[in-house]
Amino acid sequence: LDSNNTVSFENGLGIWSQDTNDDFDWTFASGSTASSGTGPSNAFEGNYYLYVESSGNYLATSSLIIECVNLNNFNNPVFEMAYHMYGATIGTLDVDISTDSGYTWTNVWTLSGDQGDIWNQTSISLSSYSGEISIRLRATTGSSFTSDIAVDLLQIKDSLLSYGCTDSLATNYNSNATTDDGSCIYPVLGCT
Repeated sequence: LDSNNTVSFENGLGIWSQDTNDDFDWTFASGSTASSGTGPSNAFEGNYYLYVESSGNYLATSSLIIECVNLNNFNNPVFEMAYHMYGATIGTLDVDISTDSGYTWTNVWTLSGDQGDIWNQTSISLSSYSGEISIRLRATTGSSFTSDIAVDLLQIKDSLLSYGCTDSLATNYNSNATTDDGSCIYPVLGCT
């Protein structure tokens, strides 16, 4: 990770690594993937991205892992990424967390199916974890060549969002909240 805890694959994997126990490896790309009707036509940021090439790798899994992420350096840690899941037989993209050296993985985010020919972004809260964790990004291809899954701009950072009641007229108003979470409670006004 660089000083911003960001990897956008312009200079390789950074401190992410391919999982050697998987069916096949992620592939670096610039421009379109080799298969028509699937995959992005360019990177989300910069020139390069990673993707799983589904041609010949049907119903197979490929993972990226980052180990020993120290969350004590963050106030409200999140894992953010851009993903591209376009094609008729898109499989599944998962994010898993492990808090032990034996890699007992817990799934914290999953998405399946065609999401359109666009880059999307997600932000996954890590605030329920502390100390060191490992993160696994796991792609499982679909049943044909039209299931390429791509990722770009992987980041571990402090979230600027703080959820709570943002309405100053509510009894549980939170002046530190930046995003309303729908929890506002209002006083009951009666007749006098």
